[in-house]
Amino acid sequence: MSSNIQQFRDNFFRSGNIQRPTRYKVHMQGPGMPMLSIQPESVTVPGRELQIHRDEIWGPERPIPVKRTFNSAIITVFVMDTAWTARDYIEEWMNKLIPPGDEIEFNGNMRQPYEGIITNSSLMIDALDDRDIRRTRIDVIEPWPVTIMPLEMGYGMFNDYVRLQVSWAYRTYGY
Repeated sequence: MSSNIQQFRDNFFRSGNIQRPTRYKVHMQGPGMPMLSIQPESVTVPGRELQIHRDEIWGPERPIPVKRTFNSAIITVFVMDTAWTARDYIEEWMNKLIPPGDEIEFNGNMRQPYEGIITNSSLMIDALDDRDIRRTRIDVIEPWPVTIMPLEMGYGMFNDYVRLQVSWAYRTYGY
């Protein structure tokens, strides 16, 4: 005899109307680079919030929404293959933004040197159902890799694999 909790759980998962956290795909395209479709080990979907202004002129304090903000970074964790495919791709992307040995000096207008490069980049996160059909897409606008985290390797890690963690910045996203 199964409990009410067990019945609920069985019905809930059988319904097919839930998003499983393992059903996703990421597509990215750096400036002038081919599209790379990959399933990282994990990806954080960006959050959203509204910036508020506190109206205190008359009556009780009232928060008024005034602006959309995106305070969360996108983090991808890639499984490293022996060809270092993901690392090579991200390194090339970063080198297109700031070529090695060609650091940009601050001249008061930081947007001009890279604006065209960033607008020609894309990052898309697809949520898939159990039949690999895309159900929703997060289309990241003007993405660029900010940080490649240090890789951890060691002799004591013989039952593990190397993970590449990348932090992304972006202008906005479409949902």
